Amino acid sequence: MIFSLFIHTYICKQKKNVIYKSLQFFCVGDDFWFQDPNGDPMGAFWLQGVHMIHCSYNSLWMGQMIRPDWDMFQSNHVCAKFHAGSRAICGGPIYLSDSVGSHDFDLIKKLVFPDGTIPKCIHFSLPTRDCLFKNPLFDKTTVLKIWNFNKVTYFHSHFYTKFQYWAY
Repeated sequence: MIFSLFIHTYICKQKKNVIYKSLQFFCVGDDFWFQDPNGDPMGAFWLQGVHMIHCSYNSLWMGQMIRPDWDMFQSNHVCAKFHAGSRAICGGPIYLSDSVGSHDFDLIKKLVFPDGTIPKCIHFSLPTRDCLFKNPLFDKTTVLKIWNFNKVTYFHSHFYTKFQYWAY
C-alpha cells in the first residue's frame, strides 16, 4: 500500500519535480488550499495545520529517499506567516502562488537576507521526538515542533496547529 502511494505521488506530481544536483524533489503534502472547499469558515485555519503536520511527518519517512517539497503558499493568505515560517526551515524550495499585485513584500523580505540570498537549510526538517506519536492537530496538549540546521546554526520552531479551537 505505501509503495503504491509513493508511485501514485510520483506519477501525479511528475510535472512539479525538479532534478537539482542529483537530488529529486517530491511534494510531501497535499496541495495548498486557500480555503475549505466545504465552506467551513474555520476550515482555512484547520487546513493549514493539517498541511503542516502532513509535510513534517512525511518528511521524516520520505526524506530518507528524496528532498521534501512542502509546496507553495500565498503570501497574502490569513495563515501566510505560519506557512512562511515552516517553509523557511523545511529545507526545500520556497515558492509562492500569489496573484499579480497581491504580494506581501514585507513577509517575503523576511525569508531572505538583505542582499537577496536565501538562508538555505542543509537537511530536510524533521518533527522533534516528543511529537512523533502524538496528534498536534487534535490532542489539545501537543505543539508541532520541527527542527533543521544550516552551515551556522540549527533551527527549532514551534507551530500551534489547533486552529479549530480558536472559535471556542
